[in-house]
Amino acid sequence: MTRSRRHRCLLLIGANALFVLGCNSRTSSKSTVQEKIVPATSAIDSSKAETVRDSLAILATAADTFRVNTGRIFRMEKISETQYDKAVNPGKEKGFPADSTAAVATEAAYLQTAAGRVWRKADTLFFKTQQGTIIKLKNGPTYQDAEDSYEGYRFLDRLDPIEQWLVEVGKWEGRYYLLIDQQTGKRTDLISYPVISPDRQHFACANSSPTGYDLAGIQLWVKPLGSPPKLRWQRISNSMQPGISAFGPRWENDKTLLFCEDFIIANRYMRIKL
Repeated sequence: MTRSRRHRCLLLIGANALFVLGCNSRTSSKSTVQEKIVPATSAIDSSKAETVRDSLAILATAADTFRVNTGRIFRMEKISETQYDKAVNPGKEKGFPADSTAAVATEAAYLQTAAGRVWRKADTLFFKTQQGTIIKLKNGPTYQDAEDSYEGYRFLDRLDPIEQWLVEVGKWEGRYYLLIDQQTGKRTDLISYPVISPDRQHFACANSSPTGYDLAGIQLWVKPLGSPPKLRWQRISNSMQPGISAFGPRWENDKTLLFCEDFIIANRYMRIKL
C-alpha cells in the first residue's frame, strides 16, 4: 500500500488508547473512558508499540484483541493482503481538488445530487430536512473570534442508504467529517469517510493521522432504518499510534469488517467479526 510508504519517515509515537462508547463522536471525545487493551495469549499489546522492534513483533502475530468499556472483548485476526483485496472495495472516496476555484466547482456538482434539499449561499450551507427544518452550517470560528477554532464546511455526498448527508469539515489544522440526518437534521461527527455495510445496518470509519492533527483509529457505527447513527464502539488515539491508526475499511460480508492497521514501517491487515 502506498500510504504506509509515505509514513515511513516519521517517528513512531506512543500514546494511551481511548475506547469509547457513545452516540456522537464530538460528545464522546470530550468524555472519554480509558480502557486497557487486552492482548491475546499469542499476541503483544499493540497499544504499547513504541519502537521499530515492538512494531515488527506485533506485525508477526496472528491475532490481537481489545476490550471496550462494556467488558466485551473483540478478537482481531490477521489476514493476508490477498484476502483483504478480495473484499468488496467501496471505491474511491469523493474529495476536493487543491485548487480553490476547482474545489468550488466540484462542490457545486456535488450539490446537484442533493435534489435541491442542500444548497450554498456565500459561506453558508443550508440543509432542508424531511421534517421541514432548515439546518445552517456557516464557515468561520466556532469559538468567539479565535482563528484556531475555524471550521469550513463543504458538501460531499448524499448517502441515501443510511439517510444522511455527508460534509467535509476543514479545521485550522486537520479535518473531520460530519453527517446530517436527512429526516431530523441531527449531526454526527466522524473521524473519516464512512464505509457502509452491504445490509446498510452498519458503517465503519478508519483514519491514520501522521500529522497528529486528527483523531486516528477505527469506529463502528450502527444505523437502524429511521433512526440516527449510534456509535457501537471505537478504538482511537489522538496521535499517530502504531496499532491504533487504521485505514481502508472494507466489508467481507454483513457481519465481518476488514481494515489495515498502520504501523508506519508496514501495514497489518485485520479481520474482525461484529
